[in-house]
Amino acid sequence: MIDKKNYVNATDEDIIDIKHHQELLVWIDHLKYVIKECNQLIKIDDKIKSVNTTEVKDSQLNNNLVDMKNRTVAFVDELQNYRGKLSDFKECNDLECDLFFIKNHDDFRGRYLSHLKAYRLLKDKMYNVMINSYK
Repeated sequence: MIDKKNYVNATDEDIIDIKHHQELLVWIDHLKYVIKECNQLIKIDDKIKSVNTTEVKDSQLNNNLVDMKNRTVAFVDELQNYRGKLSDFKECNDLECDLFFIKNHDDFRGRYLSHLKAYRLLKDKMYNVMINSYK
């Protein structure tokens, strides 16, 4: 919920800018944790493979985890660059410029949500490997 006393003198553009910036910081923080989780899942996968020598080793899962980590690192870098350009939004003087920045932010939001969905599917596969390795 928006604390109204912090927005008393703010314009609509100021409020949009503040909310976009806050949302972006949440995305970056969350994706940094995804990177950490990928690193941990890669180590777990390696450990499972070293212990379960009779199991069929799914190297593709490990490759997918490494790929997801690399794509997440690249996406965080892209969001950091975008964060530096958010101040340009304040310099917009017309509706067309405002709409450009709003659409750009919405595009990043969609990509963020798609990335999380792909990561969750991959993580579920890893959980299944972990569960099945202890049968």
